[in-house]
Amino acid sequence: MNLLIVISGLLLIALCILHIVFGEKNYFNTKEKRSIADYVPYHQISVVMFLEGAGMIYSGFNFNLQLSVFILLLILASLTTFAVICIKENESGVIKTSIPQFILFGIVILLIVLGISQEMTF
Repeated sequence: MNLLIVISGLLLIALCILHIVFGEKNYFNTKEKRSIADYVPYHQISVVMFLEGAGMIYSGFNFNLQLSVFILLLILASLTTFAVICIKENESGVIKTSIPQFILFGIVILLIVLGISQEMTF
């Protein structure tokens, strides 16, 4: 078992739950604020985070390099897309309020990289 990979998966699932709760509380708390064009993709990202977490937990017990790298690339692509769109749209305030999430995802990325390197040294 690769504990670093398992912890990254658990953290991804926790981030998924926080994403859902935060979105419902702060962005979609009234029917008037819910645009289906925003609401559905927001929660699709939550589902992707859950699946990434489940995949990392699975990989922690049955290490799979391709799966771990694929999930790492998905996380990096999602964060990069978010940051680029915020910069393009001059939404620096959104980036500032998202710093805690960037830190948590940074920890996830570090855990995945360390977990992969741990497997590669055996």
